[in-house]
Amino acid sequence: MITLHLLHEQGGASVRAAVSAFEARHSHGGAEPDRERAEQHFVLLSAAIAGAWPRPAAASRAAEREAVHVLLAVGDVPGHRCPVCVRPQAPLPQPTAGAGGDMTDDERAEHEARLRGLLYLSCPDAPAGALEATAEAITRSAGRVPAAAVPEAADLARPRQPYSADPLNLCGADLRGAALMGADLRHADAYGADLSGADLTGADLSHANLTGVDLSHAHLTGANLTDANLSNAQLSHANMNGAVLRDAALTDTDLRSALLCGVDLTGADLMYADMTDAHLRGAVLTAADLSEAVLTGADVSEAVLMGADLSGAVLTGSALEDATIPCPDHR
Repeated sequence: MITLHLLHEQGGASVRAAVSAFEARHSHGGAEPDRERAEQHFVLLSAAIAGAWPRPAAASRAAEREAVHVLLAVGDVPGHRCPVCVRPQAPLPQPTAGAGGDMTDDERAEHEARLRGLLYLSCPDAPAGALEATAEAITRSAGRVPAAAVPEAADLARPRQPYSADPLNLCGADLRGAALMGADLRHADAYGADLSGADLTGADLSHANLTGVDLSHAHLTGANLTDANLSNAQLSHANMNGAVLRDAALTDTDLRSALLCGVDLTGADLMYADMTDAHLRGAVLTAADLSEAVLTGADVSEAVLMGADLSGAVLTGSALEDATIPCPDHR
């Protein structure tokens, strides 16, 4: 079993420096690093990586080596963070069973997605292309204990370009419970990512691809999701009070019991969305498409629905007090 203590005792200069940098992330107010906590987080980092390996027997050894790779990759990046500290309450993934041999293409893609997510949590200001290239390089180098960072990691410390020019790939990433308050995720591609329970308060997700993303129980208060694609996303029990979703795509989106008080959904596409028991008090739904949407038991009081398409919408048991609505064409 690889430990930080063993790496510090037996590793080369680059490894020792990376271990010291990781331990320094676990100090408070200039005090000495909490090495016991750092050791625990290294174990959890290895376990998080192991969840992307298909064979449990190989997972622990390969994941420990890749955890060392991650420490080496981010160690020289100014302001880098411990990815476990950023998502302390996230449950660990379970490795999938397999019959041995190399990873399939799908398994490799899942593995690289998990590494991209961990690298992003460590270095959220790194160039998007560098995060992707470093994750791929670490996957290729998992067969040996590293003595130095993969060459691609050198670009993690470079200035980040806007994601519109250098798209951030978080497709399939495991970001459950991550603390991403105020994060800049404009134009990010997070197709199929798991952000359940994440704190995205005040985050900017405008123009992001969030198709099929799990944002259940997430905190999105005051977030900007203008023109974001949230089709088929899971947003049940999410707190989106005060968020801006102008022109957002929410087709077939699960918004059951979501908190949507005061949200701006002007021009949003909510066709077939399930908003059962959702809280939409004071929401602005001007010119929104709510055709065939389900709002059973929803609180739509004081909402503005002028110009909204409610054809075929189900409003059984909804609270509509003081709501401004067009001529009814709903059930």
